[in-house]
Amino acid sequence: MRTILTALGTALFCAATPASADIYADDLSRCLVRSTSAEDRVAFTQWMFSAMSTNPNVAGLASVTTEQRANYSRTTALLMQRLLLDD
Repeated sequence: MRTILTALGTALFCAATPASADIYADDLSRCLVRSTSAEDRVAFTQWMFSAMSTNPNVAGLASVTTEQRANYSRTTALLMQRLLLDD
C-alpha cells in the first residue's frame, strides 16, 4: 500500500506545476495525516485504485464493478467529510 501511495505521490509531484503553500495549508495537511487511522488509509487507497482502474490503459488489469466503485466513493466522501468537519 505504501508503495502505491509513494508512486502516486511521485507521479503527482512530477506532473504538478510549481505551487506554494502557506502555513495554514501545511497545518491542514499535518492535521489530516494525524487524524487518519489505518482503516481510513485502506479506504482511501481502495478508492484511488478503483478510480485509476477506469483508465482504459489499465482497465483490463482490475475488475472493479460499478457498485464497488460507488461504495468506495461513498466511503471516501464520508471519510473526507469526517476529517474536515469533525476530526
